[in-house]
Formats: sequence, structure tokens, C-alpha cells
Amino acid sequence: FGTYELLKREMNQSKLLGSTGSAEWMNIIVAGGFAGSASWSIMMPFDAIKSVVQTSPHKISAFEAFDHVTSKSKLALFRGIGPTVLIAFPANAMCFLGMEIAWKALSMFD
Repeated sequence: FGTYELLKREMNQSKLLGSTGSAEWMNIIVAGGFAGSASWSIMMPFDAIKSVVQTSPHKISAFEAFDHVTSKSKLALFRGIGPTVLIAFPANAMCFLGMEIAWKALSMFD
């Protein structure tokens, strides 16, 4: 949420996409998309190790899984990052948009 809030605030202050009400919603969508993509970019190596631990036919530690994944290249930790980030952008953009809509709707009851 920190990345999202920082991006949203900076975009709103810089009026990057304009200063109308619709620009605020566009800022939410863009900030949410980039925040989700950033999150997956950071979590991808951990997810790769977790997947090896879960699919191993015998019990292995995270360190053994790390050695297995990176045996040929450290970049193997980021295998599949392209499609993951592409999918994360619209999914998280809509998630944050839904959160903001719900927040504004629930704020009416204060």
C-alpha cells in the first residue's frame, strides 16, 4: 500500500494526468497498476523458491530450493516475470480502484 499511496499522491500533486475528477480516478488506476507490478517484481524470487519447495517430491528447505533454482543462473529467480507483471498491472489497478470506491462509499456514513 505504501507504493500505491506514494505514487497516487505524487501523481495528484504533479497533476500529471490533469486536475479534473476523472484525472483523480485515472491516477488511482495507474498508481494501483504500478504498485501491483512493483510488488510482484519484488516477490517473484520468493515465489519461485516457494514453488520449488511445494512441488519437490521430497522435503527440501528454502535454501536447497534456492540452490536448485539458481544452479544455472541467478536470473532463473525471475523466470516468467514478464507475463506476471503484465497480468498484475490491470488486476491490481482494478483492485485499488475498487478499494477507493468502497472507501468513498463507506465514508458517506461518517
